[in-house]
Amino acid sequence: MVDALWRGDLRVHEISTGRLRWSEGGGFVMRLAVSADRRCWAYDRQDHPGLVVVREWPFDEHAPIALEGTVSALALAVNREGTKVAVYGAAATPSTTGLAVYTRDDSGAWTASARTDRLSAFDPAVTMVWTDDDQVVLALDSALRIFDAALTPLGLLKTPPARDLSFAGGMLAVGDFDNGIAVPWRDVASRLTSVDG
Repeated sequence: MVDALWRGDLRVHEISTGRLRWSEGGGFVMRLAVSADRRCWAYDRQDHPGLVVVREWPFDEHAPIALEGTVSALALAVNREGTKVAVYGAAATPSTTGLAVYTRDDSGAWTASARTDRLSAFDPAVTMVWTDDDQVVLALDSALRIFDAALTPLGLLKTPPARDLSFAGGMLAVGDFDNGIAVPWRDVASRLTSVDG
């Protein structure tokens, strides 16, 4: 089991006993995301300045790799295959708040492959997930905003505010602190309205 603490500890526990197997300190961790196969992890370190890192499993055998240009993350998502990481948050240069996609090449290097800053600035009530067909679903300002991996806007669906998103088996789960619903992705995709970006 992996957990991350505000005080900065990233920890791995034995699932059967709860015994601590590995730990790493640093700036506090606010966001933690993982690929479907649990091999690729992304998390933020809120040092001064902060950063977003990607790390392969097992952690004790792989060093963290900082994603160039990220300062802080309000939402993170790793795609199913662990080859793309979406970051909604602040970038260092230029100083903006927006959405970025980082892609891992065959050598294992991560580079920013797409960026957009045409979104609401600094909404702390944001969450994000990748679909199985590499679309990014961003819950922001009481709407689901859908993008392809190049961050081309594909559509928008007005919803109540969402605090968590999950995607598996063709189903999108959307929830807040009190309620949640799981719906087939095809039903969501068929109800999208167009957006200008």
